[in-house]
Amino acid sequence: MSYILIELKSDTCVSSGEIYNCLVDSDICYDKYGLPYIPAKRMKGCLRESAEELRDWGYEIEIDEIFGEPGSHNAMLRISNANLCKSDINADYEDYLIDIKAYRNANYITTQSVLEQFAYMRTQTQICNKSGVAKRNTLRSIRVLKRGLTFRANVSFSCNNEIVKDYIKQLEDCCKALKTMGLNRTRGMGEVEVSFHFEEEIEQSQTTLKTAYHRPLPDGEREKLQYVITLKSPLLTRSISAGQDVTENYIEGAKVLGFLVHHVGMGFEEFMNLGELICSNAYIYNNGIRYLPASAALYSLKNNSGSIRDRVVDDSIQEEYKKNLRGKIEQLKSLKDIYVSSNEMNEIHTMEVCTEIRYHHSRPEDKSIGRANAKMYDLDSNSNMGSIGAGEFYQLESLSEGQQFSGYVIGTPAQIELIEKAIRRHSKTRMGYNRSSEYGEVEFELVSAQEEKKDSIMCKQFVLKLESPLIQYSDDGAYTTESFAIIEALKKILNVETLKINKEFVKFKTLCGYNTTWKMRKPVIYAFDKGTTFVIEADCEIDLSLFSDIWLGERVNEGYGEISVYPIGSSYEKVKVNDLKVKVQNEVGVSKYKTNLIPNIANKLEVEYISGIARKKAQEYRNKCKRVDVLKPVVHALWSKLIELSKHGKERILEDTKELLDKKSEKKANSRRAAQKDTISNEILQDAFMEEILQNNIYEAANLTKKEIRYEYYLAYFEELKYLLRIDEIRKGGN
Repeated sequence: MSYILIELKSDTCVSSGEIYNCLVDSDICYDKYGLPYIPAKRMKGCLRESAEELRDWGYEIEIDEIFGEPGSHNAMLRISNANLCKSDINADYEDYLIDIKAYRNANYITTQSVLEQFAYMRTQTQICNKSGVAKRNTLRSIRVLKRGLTFRANVSFSCNNEIVKDYIKQLEDCCKALKTMGLNRTRGMGEVEVSFHFEEEIEQSQTTLKTAYHRPLPDGEREKLQYVITLKSPLLTRSISAGQDVTENYIEGAKVLGFLVHHVGMGFEEFMNLGELICSNAYIYNNGIRYLPASAALYSLKNNSGSIRDRVVDDSIQEEYKKNLRGKIEQLKSLKDIYVSSNEMNEIHTMEVCTEIRYHHSRPEDKSIGRANAKMYDLDSNSNMGSIGAGEFYQLESLSEGQQFSGYVIGTPAQIELIEKAIRRHSKTRMGYNRSSEYGEVEFELVSAQEEKKDSIMCKQFVLKLESPLIQYSDDGAYTTESFAIIEALKKILNVETLKINKEFVKFKTLCGYNTTWKMRKPVIYAFDKGTTFVIEADCEIDLSLFSDIWLGERVNEGYGEISVYPIGSSYEKVKVNDLKVKVQNEVGVSKYKTNLIPNIANKLEVEYISGIARKKAQEYRNKCKRVDVLKPVVHALWSKLIELSKHGKERILEDTKELLDKKSEKKANSRRAAQKDTISNEILQDAFMEEILQNNIYEAANLTKKEIRYEYYLAYFEELKYLLRIDEIRKGGN
């Protein structure tokens, strides 16, 4: 796979737009493990700026073909986030990940402890031009990546290798021209060296996926194929009603349909003429279970998260339950944005979809301005141009990486065969918005679709639940959200005369969108939302198995109109079980680290622990020492000797603590003051605790030698003594 290498030549802050507590005002980008990365959108924006500069200098670069044109032209170049890669001072990202997961139960392996190995804090302030001193409230802290780190960003292309070769030289030039990125790039930070490395893409093997099982449907003419989508990076599934700032918590069937049709190798119209194709929405998936939207009839107790009430049960059961409460009032709240899976043990397992927000920055059209401005001015006419071309700060909510979503496709055998081949050829792909950078890297997997055994259940009263939004027409051909329209549709399917709704728990949704081809907004549609539940009664018993794989309403090929039907339960009170992602278990018997990350963290914490004890011991010794006039020259002499020995490296210093004793002349050796100095020196150097900590490391992963431990202990010890003695001088009025 082609890739881009980025080597940091100076400290760099690739800002995330966030802060960390009250300690960091401008933070860098890092993942949940604490490993830093450079966002793909940032790299793509910087490369595009470099391309525009080269074009201004006379180079022929097809910018729109390579990087795309907003709103009309897809980018040929697709960049992933740049992660750490093996270099002289750092290891590969995957190796770091192995070590972190293997030792994640160690209480000292935290996000911040990992991040400290690659970044550090810098502070800055603003100076008043008149007084020459720092202005009040201008102290700012910024976290920066250490220079020398190397990052690698995988690159793929939306066209074949022959077309890509025409743009290789242009991409190489763009990378070479990119010299700075991140904050304060004009003030010494953010100097980088970027290089592009091209490798021809090899078609993915079709043997890497599980063999799919095509389950024939009862009609004998269609088949059902289930798939699982694993998010390798955050995925943007913008809400078609709330705009780009909000994401849906599922993957719409329309997006899956677009991906499949794009890769089947034939035109959309030709493919759809093979038969009716239905692509369901992909919902959260865990441990082999596809969770479905919670019914609008399910409510949880406000002060008891472990109990759920099902309001579709008979009213008499609800009244009996309320009598047993003896006057107590239960406060109920709906299950919003929750996905559930029930079992026969009166339990409802719940799952929530994880989302995240990332901040982005679009620079002004005038590149001499380094940040977004609320207003811009025309320099020639000195008139306000408003916000046009001023750039902007914006945020995008997305589905977090690492999650799995599952759905299925229903179609003719010919369609299913083409879809299976397409998924096998393009199992690792990109989808969703902003898929050319940072977002949308996914992996498709076909799973065995087990045959669902649905017994024939006859009943007059049943529950109908919408598993996806439903678009329904009325008799006059207009969109409607009236319940009778659903009843009329069911009458035709079941061929019955009378159906009535006894209870309804309705949720509504506004559907809209934007057609990028026509550059026009789609019509606004009001529809029933997923989770809407009806309790329906017929005048005769109905076989519920007739509802198997039946979809209602319009645009079912995009995932709208999925339903489920089941008999009414007898239990009003249900137990809520929160299902969590299965955590990666620690490896057993790990005897060798892939990187030096874990030992370095342990060493740092051990030094902090040793230094803390040394400072406490120094305070105790200062309090009990009566000859301060003798202590001061002793500390100064020992400190000087320690610094002198440290110049030769920690491997050569402190072979013995007696090395810190000054060489005494014959006269000094015979003097009383010299004897007192020797006594104090021996008291300091023959510390019982010093010998105790030399026996074992405090942290299991630490690999400090005895020489290094002794050095760190005495360094902190003498620093604290020097500080305490200096404080004494100040209190006594000394200089």
